Amino acid sequence: MNVINRVLNLKIFKDSIYYKLVFILWTLLHSLTFGQYITGYFSLPIILWGGVLVLKNIFDKRGYINKVTQFSIYAFLISYIITIFINSNSNLIGNTKTLIWQIIMMFVLFRSESWKSKDEVDSDIIKISKLIIVLTIILSLTSLIIFLLNIVYWVKRVDGAVIPIGYYYARLWGIYVDPNQAAVISIISMLASVIVLINKKYKGLSFIISNIVIQYIFMILTASRGGVIGFLFSSIVLGYLLLDYLLRNKITKDILRRCTAILISIVVSGLLLISEAPSRKVLSIIPNSINKLKDEVGNESESIDIERNDLTSSNGRMVLWKDGLRLSRFSPVFGFGDRNIPVKANELTPGSSLAKKTVHNGFIHMLLSGGIIAVIIMCVLIISLAYGAVKVFFKGDKYNKDFYTTNIISVIIGVLLITSMFLTEIFYQNSFAATIFWICLGYSMYLNNYILNKDKK
Repeated sequence: MNVINRVLNLKIFKDSIYYKLVFILWTLLHSLTFGQYITGYFSLPIILWGGVLVLKNIFDKRGYINKVTQFSIYAFLISYIITIFINSNSNLIGNTKTLIWQIIMMFVLFRSESWKSKDEVDSDIIKISKLIIVLTIILSLTSLIIFLLNIVYWVKRVDGAVIPIGYYYARLWGIYVDPNQAAVISIISMLASVIVLINKKYKGLSFIISNIVIQYIFMILTASRGGVIGFLFSSIVLGYLLLDYLLRNKITKDILRRCTAILISIVVSGLLLISEAPSRKVLSIIPNSINKLKDEVGNESESIDIERNDLTSSNGRMVLWKDGLRLSRFSPVFGFGDRNIPVKANELTPGSSLAKKTVHNGFIHMLLSGGIIAVIIMCVLIISLAYGAVKVFFKGDKYNKDFYTTNIISVIIGVLLITSMFLTEIFYQNSFAATIFWICLGYSMYLNNYILNKDKK
């Protein structure tokens, strides 16, 4: 018994921040073209480590987690257990793995230790933000260098699919496995930089500002429409918060100041949106100039094309969504299980696009994986937590670092929910986006409760 207690008192088991940092590193590595060849070796140790933390956290009572949240978490997991049981004749092991990852997300990444003080939680948020900044600036800078040198070559993923490294089909893939995922990661990195700036926890201001610039350039070169929508949302909210702060002494009437701030923010964000295409054109000058030099010395190379010729109004997603909704009718209540979708699509809806592709919508994916029960439970959880965030946004004690930190975290959650309309990244996934979503959801709940309870005193 003493040996067990000693093991459990080790820092890596006592404090979940170490697990969160490692999990972020692991999932970010998994989002790279070469990453999946490495991350598989660490899956089992990470599951075992997470399993120990789950067992500890189940019995750790947390006052800041309300009954609705607790009920929603358990109900969501139980509903998926029922889904696995109903579909036990198909990919039982794969769906059980999905359940294990979801348990880790909800019982480890979502939570903070009850013994931690407010200052310790703040410190954890900064540690996570700094790790994201350091890792992503290296990855995005590497990708931009590849773009500027116009380097393009093909690599094979673990699943056998062949994907590009570099700039291909008017999109910057860089060293990421998918430009849409990469765009979301760059937005998260920019918002993490804002959190560090707000808390004044940096040694080099120029480094933080440089990261924001690099991530913005990288994001617009990915030509991700989902990323653009997510960035537009974040820029409007950030612009509003900044202008509301700057105008606090000049416009004393709350309604007038807020309306002014939101209108200016929308206009500025719209201008940023309009400037993206011209910005890509300007950025293409450097690699095209290098191409001309290569041509002069006898090495033929293609010019950088900034116009995407593959775009339609939905770029094929409408077909995927329709096929997803059509398939969901065969098991509307509890779904098929995350790992069964391609098989069931081929079996129940022959010719479906989902036999070979993902549905590219997190909510339809959740409907197919866990049924309408899972969707309802998750919506209850998100809405209950969003209620606290909205109360803080409009009624909380303003113009201090806690207010701005929790609102930036809420913006990250909003960006991930918006982009999940175009990607299958959050629900029933162990991706980087899902990791950040659950971590931010937990910290948002903690900070919102802290601010609202402080206001009552």
